[in-house]
Amino acid sequence: MTTPPPWLLTMRQLTGTHEVPGAGNNPDILRWASEIATRYPDMSGYSRQFTNDSIPWGGLTVGYVMAMSGIRQVFGARATDKFLWAKAWASWGERLPKPIPGAIMI
Repeated sequence: MTTPPPWLLTMRQLTGTHEVPGAGNNPDILRWASEIATRYPDMSGYSRQFTNDSIPWGGLTVGYVMAMSGIRQVFGARATDKFLWAKAWASWGERLPKPIPGAIMI
């Protein structure tokens, strides 16, 4: 068996993460946006747009695990081409004939 990619190992550590119901926020989820901003200062203004865990956070999660692996997030010209949009990750990487561990699927 091959070693899983580092982003998959990080993703596995996040298993079980949930948003806080109601007006509260999970500080771990909010920290992911801050961590991306710290590692990629040119994305800090965009990262600050993630202000609460009721905002869909699938794209943020992928962005975070990639940042923790030293991989730059998708960050295109339009908002829908940036990492907070889960579908933006469709432009990352390469197409595979079949899924493999660590593949980003949307």
